[in-house]
Amino acid sequence: MSEELNRLNLYEEVWSDPIMIVAKRYGISDNGLRKRCTVLNIPLPPRGYWAKLKAGKPVPERTPLPNFIEEGKLLSLIYTEEISLDQLKEMKGFDILTPNSIELLSDWCKKILVPKQIEVFHALVLKHQAEMEYRIIRDQEYPHGARLHKPFAKVKFRKNEPTIPIRVSKNQSKRAYKIVDTVLKAFMDLNAGISVERGDFDNITISLLKSSLSFEFVEHKTKLRDLGHEDKSQDLIPLYQKVYDGKFSISWIVRRSRLSGSDKAEPHNISFSEMGGLSLENQLPTMIYDLCKLCCNDEIVYRVKEKEEDLSYEKQKRELREKEIAEQQRKIIEMKQGYIDSLVNEMPVHANNWFEYNKLMRFADELEDYLKTLRDEENIQFLIQYIRLVRENAVKFRPIDKIVEAMKLIEK
Repeated sequence: MSEELNRLNLYEEVWSDPIMIVAKRYGISDNGLRKRCTVLNIPLPPRGYWAKLKAGKPVPERTPLPNFIEEGKLLSLIYTEEISLDQLKEMKGFDILTPNSIELLSDWCKKILVPKQIEVFHALVLKHQAEMEYRIIRDQEYPHGARLHKPFAKVKFRKNEPTIPIRVSKNQSKRAYKIVDTVLKAFMDLNAGISVERGDFDNITISLLKSSLSFEFVEHKTKLRDLGHEDKSQDLIPLYQKVYDGKFSISWIVRRSRLSGSDKAEPHNISFSEMGGLSLENQLPTMIYDLCKLCCNDEIVYRVKEKEEDLSYEKQKRELREKEIAEQQRKIIEMKQGYIDSLVNEMPVHANNWFEYNKLMRFADELEDYLKTLRDEENIQFLIQYIRLVRENAVKFRPIDKIVEAMKLIEK
């Protein structure tokens, strides 16, 4: 209940103030807060939202807060923002999952089963079926490619459209399709993205966490003696030919997402084969479990590198700030020294002005004493005005105010 309450409060905050302001309240970076919102399934205002709002322009309505279903996911990740880099480096495989998710995943993998009958195949399996049917007919109609125009051909010539890399005999295609369909639907349950990219070659891409998986599904071939040509060895016809033997293998390549151009992400290669006697159907639970473990490990490595980059960036920012502060201190010291040098250079002037000030003030005092001896009222008024002028001009020579002002600048 408290987690949901905190989530609701955070949702209200990120829709009330820009994320940088909210992040400062929690003492974390805005990038760290975004990650936290992603983990908690909290929607954020779209890019440009606050600029439009400030400019008085219309903005999109607030995205409703969805239900928090993180703990119900098969791959529910723990929050690692507050975990130290050393702790993160010690983590392996399923350490990145919540305890509940580890248990859910293990139980789920054990229940993976290739059904005897499939009512609706995955769309990519259906596409493979259609593409293989087309290729067979096309190759029969155009054995030499598209060089010869055939107006009455069953199909028009076109290049291969990429599809799942499944290479099996026609007799084993149904079984292969059921296995591949089970694999694809298992990854759908894991909320993985599945696609076939455009290009010249058959391919499959499965995006799970920070990993990209691809596989090749093949039926093995075995060398058999070509008995039909035993008496024709002189014709240089091979005595052996390769034929499908009904045994499958699936070879996987797991690539971690690269964080930057300098990030060297080495792929993982893992294969599962029936050559050892165990059917591929019975290996699926272990296969999906092991692939999930590799993806979780890639997630950890990605987060380690991400944290290293964040720490490096923060270090660079800190060093830059320290340089800026040092430069500011240097300029302040230089400025202070300039004030001191100026004050020292003006000391003789200050001394002369001080003597001049005191001389004029004593002169004004003596005139006031003399004023007491006068009897002519008109002369008295003239002299009073003169004394005032003397004192006013004496103040101009007084250096104390300038000295105090200079000392204040030095002490700032």
